[in-house]
Amino acid sequence: MSSNPSQNIGPIDLTNNPRFAHIATFARLPLLRDVERADIAVVGIPFDAGVSYRTGARFGPSHVREASRLLREYNPGLDVAPFDVAQVVDAGDIVANPYNILEAITNIEEASDELRKDGKKLVAIGGDHTIALP
Repeated sequence: MSSNPSQNIGPIDLTNNPRFAHIATFARLPLLRDVERADIAVVGIPFDAGVSYRTGARFGPSHVREASRLLREYNPGLDVAPFDVAQVVDAGDIVANPYNILEAITNIEEASDELRKDGKKLVAIGGDHTIALP
């Protein structure tokens, strides 16, 4: 994890940027491509081909990102500023074949391995329960 929290890039400053503006990254955090290092990457996996009845979980990552715009940098009740402790970023979405579950599992596994290769941790937001397998 980060040895110098003061160098972390946190959410966009709300004093100059309203919550409804800009790309909807998780908690208004920077994208992975915009930072030199990352301790934790939030990655979306919009996949729902493993459901047996009703699809829709594929929209989960975008809806979680949209709702996360309301998250605050500091929680006064817990006296915690999580984005000061670790460099957290939004790594975008992992593209998985929606027509072939076995190929999708391979897609997710390879992409998550690539994201984790330098030691960063992943927080996956997604899709159906299939995404937990890879």
